[in-house]
Amino acid sequence: MESDSNFLGWIMENDMHFLMELGARIRKLRKAQGLTQEELADRLGVTQALIASYETARRAIPLRKLCALAEALGVSLEELIGDSTPRRRKSGPPSKIEQKLAEIEKLPRSEQQFILRMLDNALAQAH
Repeated sequence: MESDSNFLGWIMENDMHFLMELGARIRKLRKAQGLTQEELADRLGVTQALIASYETARRAIPLRKLCALAEALGVSLEELIGDSTPRRRKSGPPSKIEQKLAEIEKLPRSEQQFILRMLDNALAQAH
């Protein structure tokens, strides 16, 4: 039983560490874009106080908001969360999905967002 509480304590401590690093990364990326907290909040449709609480790790960012936050900051999700794990790509030609993603990336942002909403809906129905 005690090992369970030690494990939970370890998880909570590491979550807090991650949230603090994430908040610092958000602040750094926001400032690199020349954005105020209020401007970033406007892009996301939230309050400036919520952005401040994310940056100081007083509040955890819901997972469903991470993609929108990465997009608002002009970075990949991996860059936002600090994942520096090198990605290995299989050899050979790109898959059909990879080819379609490359096509989508060339579209204007509004069209990309429309396609992403369609994909979200399709994936939600598939579950």
